Amino acid sequence: MSPHMYPRSIPIHQPIKLTLRTRTGTIRVVAEDVSEAVVDLQPSNPDDSDARAMIERALVDLTGDVLEVDVSRRGTGPSLLPDPPIDVRITVPRKSTASITTGSADVTVAGDLERVSAKTGSGAVDAAYCTALSATTGSGHIQVSDCGTVEARTGTGAVEVVRCTGQAELESASGNIDVDDLNEDATVKTASGNIEIGSVSSHVTLTTASGDIRIHRAVQGTVGAKVASGDVAVGVASGTAAKLDCSSLTGRLESQLDEIASPADSDRTLTISARSVSGAITITRAR
Repeated sequence: MSPHMYPRSIPIHQPIKLTLRTRTGTIRVVAEDVSEAVVDLQPSNPDDSDARAMIERALVDLTGDVLEVDVSRRGTGPSLLPDPPIDVRITVPRKSTASITTGSADVTVAGDLERVSAKTGSGAVDAAYCTALSATTGSGHIQVSDCGTVEARTGTGAVEVVRCTGQAELESASGNIDVDDLNEDATVKTASGNIEIGSVSSHVTLTTASGDIRIHRAVQGTVGAKVASGDVAVGVASGTAAKLDCSSLTGRLESQLDEIASPADSDRTLTISARSVSGAITITRAR
């Protein structure tokens, strides 16, 4: 189908399983209260004849509840040929799932989607309102908001999570990781980036080699923090009794908490286990 044949509407009356493959351009998948799936493919550059030819060869097929969209040089020659950038816009019914694979396209997913898997090499991922998200990038940033469970992994990109209501596994080789709140169990790892958490009310494990770890407000649960040359700073919420198990080989240790024999009946409890080779470890009361 040529670009002027899009957008294409496909009647459907139930959530679907979307599978999307494309190499470069932009991708936007949105779940709405609709009784059809809408697929729109357009050249990123309106004058790009190569992109228009690729759109004509694109596969858009609905079999049962599986919608397959493949925008690539299928059967036209060596796969190492660069693909022209194409903008992909897809609307699906609420509660649908999506599996997205791309080489360098930026990926945006939004709406009431169930499971979402997004993989891109050098593109970024921006996801909102997914029940379960798995995002992987080589060098692009990952931004998540209002999602349930989150798995986010990137090579050199940063990870930012706002309002994650489920468990989280976050990892970056050299980028920073920022999370506003962790209310369920979480594992956060980065090699040379910093880790910054707004609030913790669960069991979290934080690890970085040369970056810093900072938790602004720890309410309850357990905090495990390990760094090599970075610093660790944890703010303990008022009304929380903290048990500390902290050590640094050559760094400074400081706790500004008052010592108590045992927590009061009304106190929340928190265990902090922090390890550093050469960095400082500081425990304060959260403001």
